[in-house]
Amino acid sequence: MKTVCIELENTSLQVQAGTILAQALRENGFSMPLPCGGTGKCGKCRVQLEGIGEVLACQYRVTTDIRILSPVRGGFVFTPENEQAQTVPQGRADLAIDIGSTTVALALFEPESGRILYRKAFNNPQTAYGADVISRIAYCAEHGAEPLQGVLLQALQKQIGPLTAAGAQIQKTYVSGNTTMLHLFWGVDCASLGTAPYTPHFLNAQTVRAADLGLPGETVTTLPCIASFVGADILAGLLVCAVPKSGKYNLLIDLGTNAEVALFNDRQVLCTATAAGPCFEGANISCGMPAAAGAITHYTYPYAPTFLGEKPTGVCGTGLVDVISELCLHGIVDETGAMEDEAFFVAPGVALTAADIRQFQLAKSAVRAGTQQLLELAGISESAVDTVFLAGGFSAYLNVKSACRTGLLSPLLEKKCVQLGNASLEGCAVYPREQARAEAIAARAKYIDLAADAGFSEKFMQYMYFGETP
Repeated sequence: MKTVCIELENTSLQVQAGTILAQALRENGFSMPLPCGGTGKCGKCRVQLEGIGEVLACQYRVTTDIRILSPVRGGFVFTPENEQAQTVPQGRADLAIDIGSTTVALALFEPESGRILYRKAFNNPQTAYGADVISRIAYCAEHGAEPLQGVLLQALQKQIGPLTAAGAQIQKTYVSGNTTMLHLFWGVDCASLGTAPYTPHFLNAQTVRAADLGLPGETVTTLPCIASFVGADILAGLLVCAVPKSGKYNLLIDLGTNAEVALFNDRQVLCTATAAGPCFEGANISCGMPAAAGAITHYTYPYAPTFLGEKPTGVCGTGLVDVISELCLHGIVDETGAMEDEAFFVAPGVALTAADIRQFQLAKSAVRAGTQQLLELAGISESAVDTVFLAGGFSAYLNVKSACRTGLLSPLLEKKCVQLGNASLEGCAVYPREQARAEAIAARAKYIDLAADAGFSEKFMQYMYFGETP
């Protein structure tokens, strides 16, 4: 078989002729996120080839020697787990893992108390197969779960190795994530989650010997899930949320690609999932990007972007919420989402387009309509909600006022919001001591299928608009 050479970043790669460029880069350790799953739709994998010009790495087949002129490594995603330097604890500890679609977070914790001793996070390498669970399910349906499981386990082994080398004696590992992520963690075909009736292969907790996965310690356990689209991450989050006052309810909202909402008190749990899409990760936004170097994280009109790194090169989810909030406040975007100009420049070379605003409208309306539908089904209004817990790395840095101004959250709930950060990781550390309560929550939780609910469709259209006031 003929081989060809790919030259980039002072490196030469030898690959088989005809190999897709993105695949060749991924197999040789170069991060090449493909938000659309390699279908060529998102354009996020554009690279500049010497003498050829711009190509999509996910579509271009390497048939001759080439030189890549543009950088191809993905930036490190900033998370609460990496805000400050930490010392790896010595001696016995258990390990918690939260597998998010964009970021994987780890924590070493005391087995007896659940107190977290050390945290770290890294980019989920599965983004090379798609930004969201839908694209990864589609890849799994065609190629099987093994490639997705393989890159994840390799990354975990690489990240955990230095912890044990530094003196951490890991005994047991507990893993959380949405239902699809846990299927892929076990290498279980999740294609059935992509088509009706969306049947999972398992929802209950799973345990194997750690050595079977190439991980240290005795056993690895994944927490139980609630439903096909409400996973162990929400169950873990519920373990760390306070029970509301008598006669009140609390809300847990995990803002992500597949946004999950749980409305609960001491007697019942109503939960649902809404397809927000990868908007909050910036995947389907023209200048969108994860919260990595160059990302605009917050914004004040007319020109006051806050960004990571040396200069702004794109907008991440929290920045997107701020920008749209400010444009609505100053009348640049009207209540329908329209603006006079085709684009608004947030920084040099970084613009928000009419199509971007529409993507945000679809995402925020899905989250808001799902939340309001749960309140209606429970027969309560916002006044009966005691606390709104916002979970996930995105929500940790979210400007709640901006979220309420855009209608992502009800303005009536603004003063009730508590930002938890990674509640899934915290819940993982709690789980060993709260296993019975976790099982009880999973058993009594009622999943609401919004796709079959006419009330949700009506609310979805209603909340597409901006300009709502308390």
